[in-house]
Amino acid sequence: FTLHDAVPRPKLISCPKLEYTDDVFVFSPWGIISGLFWVPGGTCTIFAVRNAGIAISIGIYSALAVLVSYCWGAFIFHESMKDEWVSSSSIFIMLIGLCGMAYSSSQYLSSKNMEDCSHDDISSRDKHVFEVNRIDDDISSLGEKLLPPESVLELQGESAHHSEISPPDLRLKKKSTSILIFGRKFNRRSVGIVCAVYAGVSSGSVLVPMHYSGDKANGLIYVISFAIGALIVLTFGWFLMLLFFVSRARSFSRGIAKLPSLHFQTLWFPGGLAGLLWNVGNVGGIMSVEYLGEGVGYSITQSALIVSGLWGIFWFKEIVGSKYIISWFVGAFVCMVGIILLSYEHSDGVDE
Repeated sequence: FTLHDAVPRPKLISCPKLEYTDDVFVFSPWGIISGLFWVPGGTCTIFAVRNAGIAISIGIYSALAVLVSYCWGAFIFHESMKDEWVSSSSIFIMLIGLCGMAYSSSQYLSSKNMEDCSHDDISSRDKHVFEVNRIDDDISSLGEKLLPPESVLELQGESAHHSEISPPDLRLKKKSTSILIFGRKFNRRSVGIVCAVYAGVSSGSVLVPMHYSGDKANGLIYVISFAIGALIVLTFGWFLMLLFFVSRARSFSRGIAKLPSLHFQTLWFPGGLAGLLWNVGNVGGIMSVEYLGEGVGYSITQSALIVSGLWGIFWFKEIVGSKYIISWFVGAFVCMVGIILLSYEHSDGVDE
């Protein structure tokens, strides 16, 4: 599908491997497949972070994304590399560094969580819990999954209204470590780890459809296909959620009322800024895959864990203490060594 006359059309603007001709915007249906990877994967990432912790979840996510994308490039697309053994070793070094950073973060968070369980911290955590307006048992099996573990209320035998909830200190002691999915209980942390695994696999595969989109919809132009595909999948997901709530409530109006709030007044700025930053990064990831290949290009993008770690150390103070910070930087250094080695392994030739 081609959209003409959307903007003034230059005759030809060229740079290496990138040409804008009369077809300004080209949509490829393969963008929907990318959306099918990205939307559920992003949802699972949020769920994993909320229930298994950010350190272990992002560590698993990044490591698997590197491994999966490299396998796609090396074994499916047969992308040419200077030395397969060096490339494989570079990926292995990156994985060690990523896992090292995640482990360092998780060790600090584990020790911090032990301190947070003290009675002195109950009031601050409890304040966050009571900001939830209303939770009822009709959505406890679905909506509450995205809440952080400390915000989950035990609903069996209790009213959903805050006025009838047991005192804060007693309720925190009854904090559930299980989650209800389709009527069955599962360990919350285990399900979060499974979701992190799925998110990593889908992330490593999200740009694979671009290889089949054709020359006119490839590269930077694929951003349009990706965006439209993600919107289609997201809209379809909300429609399925609405059908789920309507079928359970047996009322269309009650089903709509059960849909999660968008919290637009609160999230318009941070959500918009996050979307802007992510899409700028996504454009960079697409260009990286176009010029360096799936195996090398997308693997390098997972160095984002280094940037997020730096934010956590220097701005959000999520990791403090010389022992944890030094061990994190050792992991980051190992990861950077792997990235530098991998960046030299790209070859312009492609094996047939």
